[in-house]
Amino acid sequence: MSASLPAPSHDTSRPPDSIQRLLRELERLRRERRWPTLREIEEATGLPRATLSSWLNKGRVPHWDRLVVLLRFYGVDAGSPGEERCKQLWRPAYTAHRSRCYRRALNPPQSGGIGAVPDRRTAAPTSGRQWAVVSAPVSPVHHEPAGGHRPLKYKYRGDRVELYTALPPSPDGRWLAVRTPADPPGHKWMPAEDLVISPP
Repeated sequence: MSASLPAPSHDTSRPPDSIQRLLRELERLRRERRWPTLREIEEATGLPRATLSSWLNKGRVPHWDRLVVLLRFYGVDAGSPGEERCKQLWRPAYTAHRSRCYRRALNPPQSGGIGAVPDRRTAAPTSGRQWAVVSAPVSPVHHEPAGGHRPLKYKYRGDRVELYTALPPSPDGRWLAVRTPADPPGHKWMPAEDLVISPP
């Protein structure tokens, strides 16, 4: 791994303050809408419930263009003071989230910690290799971290994938490299927010 990656924090189980501030604002907006369920938000926005849960309950911070979809559902208009406030909270939270992605890739959580997924497909991975579990209903596998083109294939919720630790996450923190031995050059890219690092 590159020496420029952030050093592991002493406590990776607790979201940084900047992320907690954003979460509190999203909670306030949700409360003003009389606590819509994740199913109701999914039906109105098209955002998968698993993705929404990872944002609202697990401290994952999406890219701004995806968060805007949720803000519109909450009644935050484009160019409004409310949107500007959310963007000011989002910037440091997203920076902190990118750092957390690096730390999790370098130091998978211990069994029972944040990110541990009790799924039989995560059991007994080979020592020295790092694994993740797909948390989204469907997650694309792309040739390049930018996505854009048609995915090479798809992975599904509960699938276990091996992280390609020879490469760091993409510069924007949105993509992680995964091993695909059958597909040259031996690695592809998946959305970081669709993956939960499994315990060693």
